[in-house]
Amino acid sequence: MLEDTKTMTDDRTAENPRPQSRTMAIATALYVALTIFGVYVFRKQDFAFPNFVFGDIGGSWRAVELIRQGKLPGVDYAYQYGAFSIGLFDLGLRVLGDVPMGCWLFSLGCTVLLAGLALRFAWLVQATPAAWILASCWVIASQRILFLSSAHAIEPVTLAAAVVTAAAGRPDVALLWCVVGWFVKPSMALVLGAAFFCWKLLDANDLRDVIRLAGKMTFRAGITTAICLAISAAWLGPRSAFSMMIPNQGVEVYKALNFGFFRGSGSQIWHLPGASFGYYFGTVSASWLSINAGLLLLAVIVSVRWIVRKARDHAFRDRLGELLVIWSRRTRRLSACSSARHGHGPIMPGCSGWPCSPA
Repeated sequence: MLEDTKTMTDDRTAENPRPQSRTMAIATALYVALTIFGVYVFRKQDFAFPNFVFGDIGGSWRAVELIRQGKLPGVDYAYQYGAFSIGLFDLGLRVLGDVPMGCWLFSLGCTVLLAGLALRFAWLVQATPAAWILASCWVIASQRILFLSSAHAIEPVTLAAAVVTAAAGRPDVALLWCVVGWFVKPSMALVLGAAFFCWKLLDANDLRDVIRLAGKMTFRAGITTAICLAISAAWLGPRSAFSMMIPNQGVEVYKALNFGFFRGSGSQIWHLPGASFGYYFGTVSASWLSINAGLLLLAVIVSVRWIVRKARDHAFRDRLGELLVIWSRRTRRLSACSSARHGHGPIMPGCSGWPCSPA
């Protein structure tokens, strides 16, 4: 999908390269100016005392302190995020200082990385109005330099790295970034990883190629998972490491707090009684929902355009048809072999070479 977009934009860039370079330069300068302005405006709010006592960033800081005292997440207390969200935050505090300024600098570093990856993505796909991409990321990242928690600061960076890697033509490597992201926050990394997995399978020429690519990516993802799990287990122990791989603790905590999305106090984020129109664009949580709704709509539009373009591609339709025919023939053959083995029908010619052939 991105390759088709890049091909079209490369043609436009070759015809008129100067406006493209000018657009990227303006977008970069605009982001730098907005970053400096945002850091200046929100710094006082970021250092507000309640953020560290009652806010989520204080919870991440407390989790680091509990680990240093020998108490393990998922064993001695509930923790709904991944092991890397604490480990990287702990490492950052040791380098930047175990003080509120250290937390703020850690979040600022994640914001800068996220913005840099957004800029890289815009450059890879040669987005004509690159400024709107950076502006959308700015709305998400800079309303507060201090993220809700260390997981909310690190996860977007890993997912953005995956998207940039896929845009560079390596969705198989992007899948590995999603595995790392799963150990930061076990949620969206699974959805994005599945998308990259399916994307890579579109490169297959036949059914054997599909199986080969699927096996290769599964093996790489398994090795990456084993390495990340080994690092977590060596640091926190196997029980704690395994407990944070599945987000069931977060589900239990939210259920106990009656904090659901469609019911309970959590529903007030998107359905706050008496909220004005500005609430959905001027607050952190509500604007996040509004932006995601817009991104979902754009994703649907892009997907429909991609499907229409592929439907007109005779080579793609022929390859897809061949895969369906091969899959249908092998399914019928396996079904016939199974019926013959259990005495439900005659033996189909050619079944003797299959594992399901009758003894």
